[in-house]
Amino acid sequence: MSDGIGRLVRANPVADLSDDLPRNRPPEIEPLERDELTAFLAEATKRLDPADYLRTFVLARTGMRVGEATGLRVGDVIESRRI
Repeated sequence: MSDGIGRLVRANPVADLSDDLPRNRPPEIEPLERDELTAFLAEATKRLDPADYLRTFVLARTGMRVGEATGLRVGDVIESRRI
């Protein structure tokens, strides 16, 4: 088997690599301050059509991800009067 399948690896091939290699860490999230969010939404009302503004407002005020907000249904909001 010259392709290496079925061979036993007797040692960790990366054991000698340096511990100070760069890591792929996600950037830290810096949420908007209340006044920044207020200014952002005020500007959004001027630039977006009502449906897009509503989507933006829900995402910004709840912290939901797009997929979570996409899963919302009218009953999720109307019945409890909350999201």
